[in-house]
Amino acid sequence: MSMIVIRAKVYPTEEIEKVVQAVENIFILKKAPSITSNLYYLLEWRCEISALKKLHQLLRQQRILETARTVLFKSVRGNKLIFSLNKQAAFAGKVSFGLENEIYGSIDVEIDGDIEKIIDWLAPPTEKGAPLYEREMPT
Repeated sequence: MSMIVIRAKVYPTEEIEKVVQAVENIFILKKAPSITSNLYYLLEWRCEISALKKLHQLLRQQRILETARTVLFKSVRGNKLIFSLNKQAAFAGKVSFGLENEIYGSIDVEIDGDIEKIIDWLAPPTEKGAPLYEREMPT
């Protein structure tokens, strides 16, 4: 079974509600985040693979499957997939892959599971911008 952990820092200049909205624009979340506080708030969600359905849809709407596939394969770390999304773009409902701990903040995603199947489902290979196949959502 796949497990997804989504984390986002909330800096003093940000509002928690807006950061939550940015994450909800990209992921389907069934629970409120756990919140820890230090120099900043850290929001964390633990989800199942179904949380990625909206990301799956947005990658197709934005026509960035090939870019996403390249980024995702470069983001494999052992048996995990670890990548970051730009928080500002997410607030606007757009997927933009970024760097972990970007200056304006990132949404950090860590996925355990059958990584190759997850990538093939999220971002299959394309030809002339069209997916060569569509896989069922992995479990």
